[in-house]
Amino acid sequence: GKGGTTHEGIPVFDTVAESIVKLCGGLYSGVYRCDGHLIHLVAHNTLWTGEALEVFRRTFPRPPSRDTQVTTAILDRTVVEVRDFENDPAVSKLARSLARSLGYRSILAVPMLHEGKPIGAITVARAAAESAGIQADYIKVTKQVDMLAYDILSTPALVISEKVVCVS
Repeated sequence: GKGGTTHEGIPVFDTVAESIVKLCGGLYSGVYRCDGHLIHLVAHNTLWTGEALEVFRRTFPRPPSRDTQVTTAILDRTVVEVRDFENDPAVSKLARSLARSLGYRSILAVPMLHEGKPIGAITVARAAAESAGIQADYIKVTKQVDMLAYDILSTPALVISEKVVCVS
């Protein structure tokens, strides 16, 4: 793939990053791991150079916080979406800097949980969903009967276009 593994070198993370960006029509995807104290970027689907690479080296690893969408998703154990980084007043300076350095305008961050504890997150970023003509809504399913419709026995899971692509 065109992406790169970070320090952990776990091939399944590369596969997840590449698959998510293809399924969602994204520009960038990342897989992050939380060791309980710090959040590490473990795989991504792009070759970073220059400013973008430097911004991520300064940013990760970092403790859980509400500075970025991925860290917020992990800290709050919930899906976090930003539709337009340039026009959303709730976006932090750091998150806006990351978006600008990589050239994306919208992002979806989905936490990965194990027995209720956050173990990481998966992100997918796009230029801007509205301008690409892509419907980019998500629905949080919490009822057991609805999960069984997708043959999911635990949460969270990521379903894209009616297909289960990831289960934690």
